[in-house]
Amino acid sequence: VHGDFPTSDWLVSLLLGELLLWDIPMSAFPSLRSAASVGHHVMMALACVIALQPYLLYYVPFFGGVIELSSIPLQVVDVLHPKHFVEWTERPRVAQLNAACRVAFAALFLLTRTALFPFVVFGQVLPDLYHVASRDPDERVGAAVGSALAVGFLLLQLYWSRLILRQILKKRGGEGGSKASIRSREEASSPATARYSQLDDVTGHRAVEA
Repeated sequence: VHGDFPTSDWLVSLLLGELLLWDIPMSAFPSLRSAASVGHHVMMALACVIALQPYLLYYVPFFGGVIELSSIPLQVVDVLHPKHFVEWTERPRVAQLNAACRVAFAALFLLTRTALFPFVVFGQVLPDLYHVASRDPDERVGAAVGSALAVGFLLLQLYWSRLILRQILKKRGGEGGSKASIRSREEASSPATARYSQLDDVTGHRAVEA
């Protein structure tokens, strides 16, 4: 729990700087802001400050590295989003790359954040914090804060996982009806799922126009 790991320390410092200099300030723009994302950024910054004490640095490679694998294809989806470069979606190879990255994003997100994240939290982080707090009363406050952050992040991952699974089921089932209302709620709460889903709208409109 209190171990010092130089690589983890460097990664946390990098992440904290990115949050303070980019993610949190960019939340001032309405198009980049949602309640879930702002809460995530603030909680992440707090977790980074605590980790630099050091505290729970051992788990940084997982929480700051492994689970971010899903962000790699997501960046490609974001760059190639039809909202940004409409003409690019007309190129077959670009459309194929975008579709492949959307599938990769969903698969990696569900693997790392829906499956592995709860396993690490409940199987390792919380038991370690309980063990430390039970041996030393002075550790109880830190363990309580660490546990609250771990569970809070877990609930956020499961919430986003639910939205992604809904998008997958909707795409497979070809749902209509309440699609617009569902989409508006998702865009307001999760930019990631919004980027994942909006390509269908643009390609659908093009098909109608054709």
